Amino acid sequence: MDNLLRERIYNNTLVPALEADTQFFLRRIAGEHDLAFEEIRMLARAARDLEMWRETPLATRWQEWEEQVQPNSPDRKRELFQRLENHLQDLRSQETVYPTEPLRGLTHTKPQLFERPAPAKVFTLCPFFSKDANCCGLHTIEAASGCALGCSFCTVSASLGDTVEFSADLAERLAEVELDPDHFYHVSTGQFSDSLVWGNRYGILDALFAFARTHPNVQLELKTKSDRIDYLLSHEIPDNVLCTWLINTDTIIRNEEHGTATLRGRLQSARSLAHRGCRIGFHINPVIRYRGWGEEYPSLVGQLMALFSPDEVDLISLGAISFTPAAVKEIRRRGGESKVLQMSLVEDPQGKLTYPLDTRVELYSTLYRAMQPWQRKVFVFLCMETDPVWQAVFGGAISVHDELERLFYSHHRSAISAA
Repeated sequence: MDNLLRERIYNNTLVPALEADTQFFLRRIAGEHDLAFEEIRMLARAARDLEMWRETPLATRWQEWEEQVQPNSPDRKRELFQRLENHLQDLRSQETVYPTEPLRGLTHTKPQLFERPAPAKVFTLCPFFSKDANCCGLHTIEAASGCALGCSFCTVSASLGDTVEFSADLAERLAEVELDPDHFYHVSTGQFSDSLVWGNRYGILDALFAFARTHPNVQLELKTKSDRIDYLLSHEIPDNVLCTWLINTDTIIRNEEHGTATLRGRLQSARSLAHRGCRIGFHINPVIRYRGWGEEYPSLVGQLMALFSPDEVDLISLGAISFTPAAVKEIRRRGGESKVLQMSLVEDPQGKLTYPLDTRVELYSTLYRAMQPWQRKVFVFLCMETDPVWQAVFGGAISVHDELERLFYSHHRSAISAA
């Protein structure tokens, strides 16, 4: 293979994104073993994973394997690749252990903020809707798109990077939305960006509150990982606005949610709003299995129950970590230390990569048992899960999407009546 062709191949893999020493190593062995494009791509991906997992670099491991394989063996290259595959599989199958010194995420850069007209369909069905999972029928408002909080597993950042675009004409576009007054709508702005971290920039919260007041049959959910509630503390919050926090254990926040508010900050913000009578909720998502999860997630639930009474919490959702194949590819491209891809993943009915069913059931069941005092008092549900998982966790399944929507409506009306 000539040098020009090999350079083109390198540029179509993760090689240019790797550390300099690893790039030099890959270029050397590509020549020594006359590697094909797929082989170079496979090695680059493996090298990236080892960098992100804070494991021994591929160059070091490869040299060890070269010393163990006969130099004149006709199957030398195949044996080396097999050792690599076995090594990666061993790492994925082992219990994930987070280091004492937290993982270093991506270099945090100031996001680029832009105004642009709202998209043609500013009010749409959730992009993750699937007929193969129990779904709450969520609709979304694209008030902003893009997030720069720095979570290693973020699919929004994976697709949009550090660019954030705001719908400058949001109020006008929402005024044009026609809804069936006899239908209940669960609506969120947190699918494409954090709902609260930007405050009222470009008047987005003004526009959303006006929309909520105009449509009392809407439950407008503001979903956040921030502790920014200044606008909410200084404005009257419509009864049909629900503020929710995505929360996780301190271990996951320190290692995988770089740039977000601390757990304490999120819970204290929720406490402040609940004290004012604001409707609140929590999403424990993504639930991640690692050494210590079985103690830390129940402890997280314990903190919720210590800080809030059940009648202050509208809902709690549980969701295991999952990725689209495109998001996995982009997470590797971005880099930064992370353990979220150091796990055995399977494809779910929606085509996402996530834990096997029995692992998800174990995670959810552990959390739900910890909620025992609240089980009949707070609406707890699973995010985008199938009937077998619901059955195993709750002892019952919701097999029709409309049924879950009806539960949302029932809890929404109860909360409005109690307000």
